[in-house]
Amino acid sequence: MATLKDIARAAGVSTATASRALNDSASISAQTKKLVHEAAIHLNYKSNRSAQPPEYKKQTVAVMAPQIVSPVYATLLSGIQDAAMARNYAVLLFCAEGDPVSEKKTMDLLVSMDACGIIAIPPVTEQTNYAPLLEANRPLVFAGYRPPAPGTAHVVAQDGYEGAAIAAEHLVRQGMRSIVLIAGPENTNVSRERSNGYLEVMKRHGLTPSIYTGPSTYYAGHQIGTHLFETQAGQRTDSVIAGSDYQSLGILHAIQKSGRRVPEDVSLVSFDDTFLATMSAPALTSVSYPLYRMGARAFEALFEIMEEAKPAAENKTELFKPVLTFRQSSVERGQA
Repeated sequence: MATLKDIARAAGVSTATASRALNDSASISAQTKKLVHEAAIHLNYKSNRSAQPPEYKKQTVAVMAPQIVSPVYATLLSGIQDAAMARNYAVLLFCAEGDPVSEKKTMDLLVSMDACGIIAIPPVTEQTNYAPLLEANRPLVFAGYRPPAPGTAHVVAQDGYEGAAIAAEHLVRQGMRSIVLIAGPENTNVSRERSNGYLEVMKRHGLTPSIYTGPSTYYAGHQIGTHLFETQAGQRTDSVIAGSDYQSLGILHAIQKSGRRVPEDVSLVSFDDTFLATMSAPALTSVSYPLYRMGARAFEALFEIMEEAKPAAENKTELFKPVLTFRQSSVERGQA
């Protein structure tokens, strides 16, 4: 059976263009539509989606997420789905689990389907090439994180700069002077934003910065923590800002393994404020964002674009401010 890729190849156009031509998009020229339709007839192409009622096509949005097991992504998705249901929209969820091949296939499918809008939740690693989504001439919103080059798309994201700044400022106020930041995965917007916020605070207080990068996993946290506290610099370190609650647990265990205590010897501040923050011993001071509201706002932004009948939004970024929740893992030295 012929596929959309077969049609595109025969007509000499991209898969995205073939899809839009078959769906009679106004952005495709009459000549290109004729080429694509002739190729479809010649190859006896039949789209399963052609049987869908028009109201289904008009009331469906597609969401691309890197995973659903993370409480961060799950909360974002809950906000998206509830906001969509409130406006009688169905949500089709596609999860690539961070695999580049699956991500490419997922994007091809998103571009070829009849959903009236797309929400993409970029993975923190940001290795994905989002060009197919940006070129699809479809209402598009990025949610949660900012991709490296969003192009012409609306972005609803967390303010990583401010998050790292309030974490560092909190530790300075608690009397800390040797503060280490684990910014996030290397060469990502998340890492850069956090690093800049942290560096601004350290510079303002005349403190020497120390930045590490690594995945937001328990293993990465434990590995970085083990390396750090085996060095001479680590012996002087009085506080650490970790990139996620998972990573914080790895660092916490590495600190304890080194013979030091949290918070008596080393204060620890995390990001995300998931259920792990309160289950940890000691409970983690953590920077959080209103993830559910971010997800809901991402859908509302997409809905506004769809209502205005625009294929894409102007370059616009909405940043949600962080909140720091103080718990036992960070404490003023005199109170320890």
